[in-house]
Parts: sequence; structure tokens; C-alpha cells
Amino acid sequence: YQLDPDTGAVLNSSALPHAGYDGLAILDGCVYATDLDLDRIRVIDPSTGEVVRTISPGTVNPGENFLGALGEIAAPNALVATLSNSNDAVFLNPLTGQITGRFNTGVTAGEAGATAIGQISELTAPRPMSIRGAKA
Repeated sequence: YQLDPDTGAVLNSSALPHAGYDGLAILDGCVYATDLDLDRIRVIDPSTGEVVRTISPGTVNPGENFLGALGEIAAPNALVATLSNSNDAVFLNPLTGQITGRFNTGVTAGEAGATAIGQISELTAPRPMSIRGAKA
């Protein structure tokens, strides 16, 4: 859904293919949605609602298991994702899904949200609630 920030009115909506969606990020004018069922990220054009391409980070990063939290950071543009097989969060190339960097979150899998404030990546974990940060 695209909402008017002042009124909350629905401006636009799109039906996506059925999947177990989790993380959501916006970068370079595209919406990125994590599909946990198929271990991939769908890239959506928000003006048309169409899936324009698919990124498969598990395929281009063998041995890494992506958990679902997804965020973004600009300059350099990267997606921020979490892993279920380590305490790490990773920066992904938004075109290929290749890991370009990583940082230790200090907690095991379970991060529920990812975003960036300026050049600091922020992750939240549900139990116990914590925030971890790292520069891109």
C-alpha cells in the first residue's frame, strides 16, 4: 500500500505473488521485499507495483542463511540483512545480493527490523529489545 502521510488515505496498492514476506526496504526508487519462503528478495517498481527483478542472496553467498530483517543505507547504497547462522548482519549489493560487508550484532538470530539513520545501520531485536549500529 502507498499511503498519504498526512491523511492515511490509500493512494495506491499492488498485489504481490503469494509468499512469506518479512523485511521491507526502499532504495534507489525501488521497494525490496524479503520472500522467506524462497530465500529471495523481490524488487518492486512502486509506480507500477510490478516485480521488476529478483535477487537471490542465498545463491550468490553460499553457506549464508538469511533471516528476513531487511533495511537500506545510502552512500554507498546497500541493503542491510540479518543472518540466522551467525550473529552478523550484512550489507548486500542491491543489484546482485552479494555480501559487501558485515558486522557482529552481539545477539543470535532474531533481529526484527533493520534501517539506517545517516550512515549508521540500526537493528532491533525483539527479546531483549536492543539496538546495534554499524557504519556502511
